[in-house]
Amino acid sequence: MAKALLSLGVGAQLLGDYERARRCYEECLPLARGAGDTQRAALVLSGLGLTLFYQGNLERARALSEESLVLFKERGDLRGIAAVLTNQGMMSLEQHDYEQATRLCEESLALRRSVGDKGGSAHTLTILGRVAFSQSNHQQASAYYQESLGLREVAGEKDGIAEALEGLAAVCASMREGSFAARLLGAAAMVREAAGFALTPVDRAFNERTGATVQAQLGREAFTAARDEGRHSTLEQALALARAVPSPLIDPTPSEPLPSLHELTTREVEVLRLVAQGLSDRSIAERLVISPRTVQGHVRSIFNKIHVTSRAAATRYALEHKLT
Repeated sequence: MAKALLSLGVGAQLLGDYERARRCYEECLPLARGAGDTQRAALVLSGLGLTLFYQGNLERARALSEESLVLFKERGDLRGIAAVLTNQGMMSLEQHDYEQATRLCEESLALRRSVGDKGGSAHTLTILGRVAFSQSNHQQASAYYQESLGLREVAGEKDGIAEALEGLAAVCASMREGSFAARLLGAAAMVREAAGFALTPVDRAFNERTGATVQAQLGREAFTAARDEGRHSTLEQALALARAVPSPLIDPTPSEPLPSLHELTTREVEVLRLVAQGLSDRSIAERLVISPRTVQGHVRSIFNKIHVTSRAAATRYALEHKLT
């Protein structure tokens, strides 16, 4: 009975049915304790704590999480300890306690790596990415998301792939690369739909903030078009899109001579550099994993902003501003 109820609770939680998950966990807990099954009791406490966290009961969630941690430590269960530490890191992040969130997740990651838990490590890396992003450390956030994505890709864990894509979308949005961010959001939605896993309330709020930022940058129509383009991609195309996120997009440094005078976006600077190298629209599209039509739109915008009418003139501009 306890085993079945635990499985039902986990399944309901993954589907986003937190009320049903809570009932299953609460029914399971006295059975596990009555049978002296401390391992299952620890798992139930951890799952129930996470469920209540998603339902907004943070105080009770923390108490249950601490109770489960005690049991896992008594058993010497490193995987269980690491899972609870990541959950606690998520709770600290929700309270904007970034220092504690980082400490908890780094401790969890070290444990998960020590026992070879690649899937768990990938999840913790995603949370660390969100902590770094919340502190505007976009380069570090991108590194965490990319590492997590690599582990998830090897394991074929689609829910984790979606989380990493959503994280990268947020980073792109923060760098005013709305089109890239929208396509990543669409690709993440495609992956989630294929896997059948629901967004948690925390993830949904995170993605809604990203979407609102991108829509403000692009306008509703352009945002919807770019997101739909990502939604209709394949998993392989989604992964290629994520791998194509260039480092200047993530963390532009003062050494990068961005022509702020004409307000070129980071993506437009990248397109301009490729134009100056003599690449065609199709070649640029293949290099950046975007459509030729999108490249054409970028080129028109560049021409308007730098007041030129030909690729030759644009190339001269790029040379003058040391963009090549």
